[in-house]
Amino acid sequence: MMSRIRTAAVIMCACWLSVAYAGRTQVKSPDGLLSVEFSLDRQGRPGYSVSYRDREVIRPSRMGFTLSDGTSLADGFGMGKVSYQKCDSLWAPVWGENDSIRENYNGMTVPLSKGKSRMDIEFR
Repeated sequence: MMSRIRTAAVIMCACWLSVAYAGRTQVKSPDGLLSVEFSLDRQGRPGYSVSYRDREVIRPSRMGFTLSDGTSLADGFGMGKVSYQKCDSLWAPVWGENDSIRENYNGMTVPLSKGKSRMDIEFR
């Protein structure tokens, strides 16, 4: 009996989450201390949150804006296939105090589309 109740609770939670979010993805810093989560709800509204050491430092926040012609880029989006990148390299600046600068990050590119409009949101 208890296993049926647990199974029903898990199914209910899974169904609720699928209603609340159309897409959710996350990327962490190379040391694992900083994480950014991107989400797209069922109305196609993008949002994000940021955690440091598993403690929320930016609460879930909506993303979007309206163009000067009145076009809304705040909802109605679909999410494509998310891509992830890793970089750990050195580069030489043209001028400055350092001979080389280390570039070390994990990245995530989230493609969004709405009608004929398309944009990529990049997190590093």
